[in-house]
Amino acid sequence: MKKYFNFFLVACLLSACQNEKGDSGVVNKSHVKGPSKLDPNSSPAIENESPQTLAEIQKYFETLERRRSQGRLDSIKKDFDCEGEASAKAVYFYQGETLCMIRVEYQEHDHYSSEMSFYLAKGKPFFIFRTDYTWTFADGMAAEGITKENVKEKRYYLINDKPAKYLEKKYSYLSNERKPEAAMIVSKESSPGPLPIEIANLKKLLESKSSKTDDCLILK
Repeated sequence: MKKYFNFFLVACLLSACQNEKGDSGVVNKSHVKGPSKLDPNSSPAIENESPQTLAEIQKYFETLERRRSQGRLDSIKKDFDCEGEASAKAVYFYQGETLCMIRVEYQEHDHYSSEMSFYLAKGKPFFIFRTDYTWTFADGMAAEGITKENVKEKRYYLINDKPAKYLEKKYSYLSNERKPEAAMIVSKESSPGPLPIEIANLKKLLESKSSKTDDCLILK
């Protein structure tokens, strides 16, 4: 379920940002500076700056993922447990003393789990990627133990704390079938709106990062 996570995330983020120049509905024109002004050999100063275009969001994302894969980010792992009702495993990534990324695997009971990644610049999120997994027994196939697996992906692009673009992808498959290639399924773009649930989740993760105990963490 998770081994394609990084590949799909990178592919879909790149695809979305490549469409920025010709899609006037993606983001307000005042934010569009064009990727040609970005130096491909430089890395953004994530500790001091925030991305102002979708192209810059792409570059910030690539920079963080490159640093993470190269082991250049410090990390702190934390487990959360709610006495069997819910559990979570979070990893906080730091560039020096600056928190720049949070990844969390969250599960409630056996029928629901979620993976969330928050990418931060100057302490504020500029990209949020979330995948929710649910399952039910397939109609007429409960005796065989065949389940229907439901997957929902959400991608939020933020500029100055405001949603600039939102993509959503949903698909389902039976447990006795081959899982679809998520990268081949087209995401649907919706008008950016408020994202209080994701910001509330981020706030809870930030509040819990310094705790030395395995607190109970309930995410929405």
